[in-house]
Amino acid sequence: MWVLAMIVAIVIVASWQVFRYNQQQSDAIKRATAAASQEITSRQVVVTLAGVSGNTGNTGSVSAKPAKASPQKTQPSEIRATPAQLRSWVRFQPDRSQKGKVRTKVQFQPEKVAAWMTQAAAQLKRAPEKGSRQVDATGHLVRLLKDPVSGVKIKNLAKSTSQLMKSLQDGKREVKIELRTESAPGGFDDTVVPTPPLAYQAQPTQVWVDVNLSNHTTAVYRGNQPVYGPIPMVNGHPQAPTRQGVFQVYAKVDHQIMRGIGWNGPYEEAAPWIAYFSGDYALHGAPWRHTFVWEPEKGSHGCINMAVADAKQVFDLVSIGTVVVVHQ
Repeated sequence: MWVLAMIVAIVIVASWQVFRYNQQQSDAIKRATAAASQEITSRQVVVTLAGVSGNTGNTGSVSAKPAKASPQKTQPSEIRATPAQLRSWVRFQPDRSQKGKVRTKVQFQPEKVAAWMTQAAAQLKRAPEKGSRQVDATGHLVRLLKDPVSGVKIKNLAKSTSQLMKSLQDGKREVKIELRTESAPGGFDDTVVPTPPLAYQAQPTQVWVDVNLSNHTTAVYRGNQPVYGPIPMVNGHPQAPTRQGVFQVYAKVDHQIMRGIGWNGPYEEAAPWIAYFSGDYALHGAPWRHTFVWEPEKGSHGCINMAVADAKQVFDLVSIGTVVVVHQ
C-alpha cells in the first residue's frame, strides 16, 4: 500500500509542478503580450494629404471656361489611428525560441492595415461638385450662378499602404504617411439662354469694355466680337451702386492701396491692374475675393472686382481713352 501511496504522491507533485509551470508560462505570455500591446498602442500613425490643388479654372476665356472655384469645403486634414485600431492590426503569438525566456511575437496583419488605409483615404478624398451657369448658344458665359468645387483623388494608396506596413514592421514609433493627390475638376451644369444684346454700337475695329450689371459680367470687345470674356465680376453693393453710363479709361495703375469709407465702414485693400473710368470707379483685380458669384450683401464699394488673372488681361487690352459701357 505504501508503494501505491508513494506513486500517487509523486503523480500529484508532478502534476502540481506541471500545472505551476504552465501557469507561470501563461502568466509570462500574458505579461509579454500586455507589454507588446502597450508598445503597439503607444505608436503614432498619421495619414495626411500632400499637394491638394484647387480647380481655379480660367475665368477669362472667351468661351465659358470654369470660373474660379469656391473655397474648399471643410475636410479632415489628417487621420490618426486610434489605440484600438492599432491593436486590431496585430496578432500576438508566443515566442519560445530562446530557452528560459517567453516573448510575444508581433505580427501585423496586412489585410487589417490595408482596410484601415482604405477607410482613411475615403475620409480624406472629396467628390467634386458641379457649378452652375448660363451660357449662350456659342458657349460664351452669360451669368455665373454657382462655383464648382474641386474634388480630391488619391493617387498612391497601394504604395502608401506598403510604406505603412514596412514602417510598422520596422518598429517605428511615429509614422507619417502622405497620400499624393490630384484635383478632380467639378465642371458645370450649363443652361443655354439667349445672347444678351450689345449695349454699345462700336466701329468694327474699336476696342471697348462691356460691364453688364444685370448678369454681373465684364467683357472686352473689338467691334461686336468678344476679345476677352465675358467673365464673372462683382459690382457695387446696393448701398454703393456702380455708376452707369458710357465712360472712357482715363488712368491705368499697376498696383494701388485703395482706402476709403464705404457702405460697411472704412476699408483698405491692395488692388492690382486698375483701370479708372469715372472718378474713383475702376476695373481692377480683387485678390481678397474667393468667388465672383453675385451676392448683393457682398458687393463692392462701387468698383468692378475681377479675378486677378482676368484683371491683368483686361488691363493689357485697354488703353487711355478706351470706352467703358456700364449698364443693366
